[in-house]
Amino acid sequence: LRAISVDLEERAVLTPRAGRTATELAAEAARSLPGQTEALFEGAEIFNDIAYGDRVATERSVRVLRELDVRLRSTRPSVPEEETR
Repeated sequence: LRAISVDLEERAVLTPRAGRTATELAAEAARSLPGQTEALFEGAEIFNDIAYGDRVATERSVRVLRELDVRLRSTRPSVPEEETR
């Protein structure tokens, strides 16, 4: 998820910000990538469970985060409606 955060910052989907939590990352990224909202929050939950919840990374959790990374890299952010006027 940290690599996803860096990628989204480099692509200007997110403004770089130190101390952003995984859940904040999901919420902020979902505004520009609304079609990925559910997957972003699932990724944040996986990250939080492993990093802070003493859960072990499983083959499934690794696969979910890798697939999220690939999907996000090929997803173009949407422009909020007020910016298109």
